[in-house]
Amino acid sequence: MSNTPALPLYALTPITLRASIVIPCFNERQTVIELIDRVHAVPVDKEVIVVDDCSTDGTRELLQKRARECGDITLRLRQRNGGKGASVQ
Repeated sequence: MSNTPALPLYALTPITLRASIVIPCFNERQTVIELIDRVHAVPVDKEVIVVDDCSTDGTRELLQKRARECGDITLRLRQRNGGKGASVQ
């Protein structure tokens, strides 16, 4: 009989990691879709969360269309501008 303790079950279970990518944005209409596409091109299991910080240049509408048509992002819409720190909390 061995004195080595048995491994717990979780130690024998393969670990699957998934990254959460948070993209805060404010008035990024010209660049946000390209950024999302580039993030999706990286071959890593991930979820992409885009937080619009009350954009006024059409970014919000563009992101809503992307979320509705592609379903490849989780979209959070802030009701007032709080800056990058508030967007990633």
